[in-house]
Amino acid sequence: ATNLGVWVKPKERYINLSLYLVVANDTGASSAVYMGQLGPPEWQLMTGEVRSRLDPPLHVVAVQIYEPGFGPVATPGAIYLDAIHVPTDGGEEIVIEDFEGQMRWTPILTSPVSSDRLELTTSDKHEGERAAEFSFGKDNQRGIRGFYQSPTAGPLPIVISSSLADVTGVGAGDSLFVDIGDHRLETVVQDVVRYFPTLSPKDGRFIVADLDRLLAHLSILRPFTPFRP
Repeated sequence: ATNLGVWVKPKERYINLSLYLVVANDTGASSAVYMGQLGPPEWQLMTGEVRSRLDPPLHVVAVQIYEPGFGPVATPGAIYLDAIHVPTDGGEEIVIEDFEGQMRWTPILTSPVSSDRLELTTSDKHEGERAAEFSFGKDNQRGIRGFYQSPTAGPLPIVISSSLADVTGVGAGDSLFVDIGDHRLETVVQDVVRYFPTLSPKDGRFIVADLDRLLAHLSILRPFTPFRP
């Protein structure tokens, strides 16, 4: 079995907050790895076993904090993270994310005015020069807060109808927050069109997105019960 490890330091003791790492393969299929409950405000090694049957190779694509509840009722706080790695039988660590280079992660959108922040810090780290500091507020998505690597290297690209552009006031290059079920996604408008094959402007406003990219975003946000087309 494959194990994952990460060094974590909560800023204070939090009750009933659990940490998960989300792994995905090259097809976009994903699975959550339980790392345990957050402990005292000191550096600690958290480990978990990858029990998924996903075909390799696997990549860590998200770090999630789970707390039971829904809406703006969760516990606010902050944690430091360093050296996401694969432990070896010899006691060494094969580091797959050291947070030393360019930031490749973005916070999961929990509300249009989300206070969640992710930044690199030198003030407190376990090893190397820097660590990640994730600060989170009360908002959450189905009990989840955290950060992830976007499958599209940024917001989900979409095309919208001219009627929707008229109502929202957004145009090409603008961001648009879209609710799909109880999940909120940040999208970026690539183009505004009046007509699109099989869609009529008489039927109302519409949004067009690549299905595989959309499912990849949603599966990262909900790895316990992935979306299906």
